[in-house]
Amino acid sequence: MRTAAVALALVLGLAAVPGAQAQSLEEQFQDFHFKYFRLVFSWDEDRGVAYVYAVAEGLEIHGEAARDMRVCMDGGDCPIPEMRSAAGASDTDGELTKDEVESFASVVVVGLRTYPDVKLIQQNVKGLLKVDDEAAGSAILTDLRIHGAIGDVASLEPLSIDAVVTATFGAVKAAPTHEIWIQRTESNLTVADEIIVEGGRNWRIVESSIEPASVQAFYADGRLQGTQDQFESREPLTFTLEYHKETSAATIVGVSLLALAAVGGGAGVYMWRRKG
Repeated sequence: MRTAAVALALVLGLAAVPGAQAQSLEEQFQDFHFKYFRLVFSWDEDRGVAYVYAVAEGLEIHGEAARDMRVCMDGGDCPIPEMRSAAGASDTDGELTKDEVESFASVVVVGLRTYPDVKLIQQNVKGLLKVDDEAAGSAILTDLRIHGAIGDVASLEPLSIDAVVTATFGAVKAAPTHEIWIQRTESNLTVADEIIVEGGRNWRIVESSIEPASVQAFYADGRLQGTQDQFESREPLTFTLEYHKETSAATIVGVSLLALAAVGGGAGVYMWRRKG
């Protein structure tokens, strides 16, 4: 089974690239974990479809690997061809701007969708989730954001990566409630410190509907949240999502962006944990 680390290496063009500079990046990706993995369920009123964000947040790259990645994003002496070609909007002046970082990330996302491994991961997400007993019609890597990279490319300060795969459920009809089904699988790979499952703006999980009932212990403040160990199970997780118009400016969830890698690793794998 291909690990999430390998999937993320593919995401950033690091697979099978020789050289010490690339290896320093690879070593960090191979030993990675995210701070959070979120599944966010909601309804797009403009498009009239249900959707789910599978979001991986907070993959940290530090030290020499962070410097190497900054150099690549600036269009400098980068040993990784995929990264160098994604930096076409950079002016190679030793300073990264917000526009340069965002342009790099957007090019990487588009290019990654053609990778066979990424296509497989996107297909796997479609088997991971159901809304009203309907599988996703599509699941696509939609965004990649790189935080903390702006400034001097020689900096050793850490930077972090978020990524998101968006699954769309076009066959689901508009309704005040939706039934959610999530496949969970026990495994030996690590994805994140915390797992979060929640509703998007104006949607909330009905606590009493959560099955198995033991998972209700992890429900608080409108969301399910716990460690990977706590969430892992051979039983699927199910619950009712209910429309709940908010009366304040606060939202139930603020969605931030993904590594694809959080949902990689094999068909139907929800969470992974590296053990021993």
